[in-house]
Amino acid sequence: MDPVTVVGLVATIVQLIDATTKAIKYVNDVKDAPKDRARLAREGSSLLALFVDLRYRVEEADSTSPWFTGVH
Repeated sequence: MDPVTVVGLVATIVQLIDATTKAIKYVNDVKDAPKDRARLAREGSSLLALFVDLRYRVEEADSTSPWFTGVH
């Protein structure tokens, strides 16, 4: 995968991290829905952890590695 594609992929992942963080903050501010809020906050936090891990994997991956080729 060429460097421009890698930069685009990382930028997309960063946007997903930002959107997930904003969603978690929003859900935490919702009133009168404690069970739903807690469930959505947990799911959002899990997604955030996955996105951050994916970002670092992409940034550290060698473009010839089988993992990187499989993701592309």
